[in-house]
Amino acid sequence: MKNIAVFVPHRDQFGNITTQLPMLCALREEYPSAEITLYSKTDNSSLLASCGVADHVVNYSSWSTRALLSHVNSKKFEQVYNVYSGSERIHCVVMLSNAKKKYGFSNSKWVHRFGNYDHHIFTQKGKQYIALNNLELVNQVSQKQYDTTIIEKYGSLTEMKPNNVVVLPGGGAGAFKVWDIENYCEVVSELDKQFNGQGQYAFTFVLGPDEAEKQQVIEKQLAGYDNVYIAQSPNITDLIALASKASLVLSNDCGPCHIFQMLKAPMIMVWGWQEIKNGWRSPYHVLTEWYLAHDASWCVFPAEDKKNINAIVPEQVTDIATTYLAKQSL
Repeated sequence: MKNIAVFVPHRDQFGNITTQLPMLCALREEYPSAEITLYSKTDNSSLLASCGVADHVVNYSSWSTRALLSHVNSKKFEQVYNVYSGSERIHCVVMLSNAKKKYGFSNSKWVHRFGNYDHHIFTQKGKQYIALNNLELVNQVSQKQYDTTIIEKYGSLTEMKPNNVVVLPGGGAGAFKVWDIENYCEVVSELDKQFNGQGQYAFTFVLGPDEAEKQQVIEKQLAGYDNVYIAQSPNITDLIALASKASLVLSNDCGPCHIFQMLKAPMIMVWGWQEIKNGWRSPYHVLTEWYLAHDASWCVFPAEDKKNINAIVPEQVTDIATTYLAKQSL
């Protein structure tokens, strides 16, 4: 049985954690019986173990470098993968470890030239969608071409509604990422009016544990709709199952959206500008790392002179959704 360690990035946000899924799924595919240990600085990485792509999570956030190296060496790993690319400390730990094989990527020319990795990818930050960076390391080592959709096999067996339009109205990183829930309700109402003469679509809103106010708005604004549902705090495997069956996804830039992006669900994402001290920061600079484009994906931005996400009117999203769903009905 192989014993594999993976050092994952330090961010504890749900979206960042889920972008590690394809890489870990690919490792599971390569080594079905392996023991996979995640080294992380956040307990939230346990979400990955809970869906079966890792066996153990070691939180080393309070450890010294010496203690961390000692722990890694005590496990005598056959392989170590380092996708915590920006940490010189972790690169040193991995390179000094007694693991038989060491793999990693970074934008460090020093590590690339002088590091004792068995395979190291030199890549500039912001080159591509973050999950693809992680997955590329496993692909190069295994000489395979795994795709982000590999996560589909980890979906729950919960039966999901067919012809389901999924709405992801979250945005924990700030109000600048949140298109108002009233707007989403208006889009759902209009789509229902256009397509549900024959009861064609169901609509599922995915809400987190701190979104009770949004639920109240949904229940008020869409009262009487028997095809509107709320999925309250679904876990990763349920989100994968929802994404696998979705006819269309309407979404803010939020944590759960990455599961839907990686499964290449048909998707309309709404973006806004962030107001900062001396002006505005555009959303365009984050797209390379945090948006996975595919043949059925669209972005909606506010006009340059307006910038605020809620300057986007529901008709802009409805028009795209209507066009796509009409084509699927032919």
